[in-house]
Amino acid sequence: MLKLEDDEDLKFVFPQEFKTLIRLNRQFQFLGWLEGFENRFFLDRRLEKAEKPSNINMVLLRRK
Repeated sequence: MLKLEDDEDLKFVFPQEFKTLIRLNRQFQFLGWLEGFENRFFLDRRLEKAEKPSNINMVLLRRK
């Protein structure tokens, strides 16, 4: 018998959930979601306006 185990804790965080956590924390200002790929992010491509959003993206925050 083959037994496979994974002990890595992963949690998917939805955009609404993440923005709520930022708002409740009050230490950061949400600036936007940006489109990106494995090792390259596009600071001029807002994810909200992307025609085909990727699964890899970056959140831009500013400390208050």
